[in-house]
Amino acid sequence: MTHLKKIAAAAAGLGLLAFAADDVDAAAGRLLTVLVSSGLAWGLAAYLAATLIQVVLPLAVLARLAHVQRLWRSWPLLLIATIATATVSALLWQVLRDAANRFG
Repeated sequence: MTHLKKIAAAAAGLGLLAFAADDVDAAAGRLLTVLVSSGLAWGLAAYLAATLIQVVLPLAVLARLAHVQRLWRSWPLLLIATIATATVSALLWQVLRDAANRFG
């Protein structure tokens, strides 16, 4: 699924939830309105996009380098190194977020 299709699917999902919030009564309707109308939905979408970028971008760079530099024989080692550095990077970003939340 392309990036544009994913965004369209997310937008359609938010639209359906917004439509359902108008028809649902009582607390459930208010809850749906808060989830769809507030920044929570957009914050969740931004978090998912950032997480996707943290995973996909290193692999895309690795594939591009392997193709341009003809490094296909060393592909398994490069993949292991990319996974390790992406994992360490994600953990360090999480530590930074936790420190900012705790001390900020």
